[in-house]
Amino acid sequence: MKFPAVSIIMSVFNGEEYLHEAIDSVLNQTFENFEFIISNNGSLDDTKKIINSYQKIDKRIILFDHDDFGFSESLNQAIKISKSNIIARIDADDVMEPNRLEEQFNFLQKNKDVTLISCLANYINSNGDKIGRTFSDLISVEINRRYINKNEPIGLLHPGAMFYREAFLKVGGYRKEFAPAEDIDLWNRFNDYGYWAVVQQKVLMNYRMVQNSEIGQNFKKSRQKYEWLRECIWLRRAGKNEISFEEYIEIKKALPLLTKLNSFRKNQAKYLYRKAGIEFGSRNIISFILNIIAALILQPSYTIKKLINQRIRIN
Repeated sequence: MKFPAVSIIMSVFNGEEYLHEAIDSVLNQTFENFEFIISNNGSLDDTKKIINSYQKIDKRIILFDHDDFGFSESLNQAIKISKSNIIARIDADDVMEPNRLEEQFNFLQKNKDVTLISCLANYINSNGDKIGRTFSDLISVEINRRYINKNEPIGLLHPGAMFYREAFLKVGGYRKEFAPAEDIDLWNRFNDYGYWAVVQQKVLMNYRMVQNSEIGQNFKKSRQKYEWLRECIWLRRAGKNEISFEEYIEIKKALPLLTKLNSFRKNQAKYLYRKAGIEFGSRNIISFILNIIAALILQPSYTIKKLINQRIRIN
């Protein structure tokens, strides 16, 4: 395919468990004019074998096979070899709704002031059962501008993102030092260049939450990197140089004890809430309840708001 309208990018490392379901969801899209670049990031399981089997039946699939570059660089390199100026992301354990590409492509065509979009998603567990849903207030360019005016970072669902390749390359792509929050760093550098983001208020993805997922394993590290990148955003927008992660850690160490305790309280509440979601998905109801109660005690306003917005349903 010489000129696909969309380049779908996936990076996968040892993703054999859910890879069939993820690939099937891409191939079953109502929007068909795409290439699907799967960046096999040094997998040691049957990931490559699975990709090869799909290549035989659908020529839109392109295997980009390489050693383990790390997630960020794997995506950077895959996007560099893509043919379209529109990039759509998906991860190897997530599932697209059949109309996702069509809805997002049409949205970008109609909204020329938007460079980056994402969507809402159902949270699903290892069996594909729906256990909740995401929420975003980033519903317009005007809301994005408000985030800028308040100097607050934006965030959106990474595997549900679609953006322009040209803008991605101009802002410098993913920066691996911010992993596992490299996506949030990227979105806010989009904003620094005047590229606006919107989250479509449609459920177009199914986002898997399981015990061994990145979201479960790296939440605390991700939160720490998020706080660092937020500091870097403030410095950039004040015309100052960014600080290194090591410099940021030293600054944190020098904060008053009560400030550090309050920060720990809030971060622990967020971690426990996320852990509760994973436990709920695994049907570990007692652990789910204990984690929710602990999150409520530590930060009731945050926990209550999240419970309402994500519409968690106990079946």
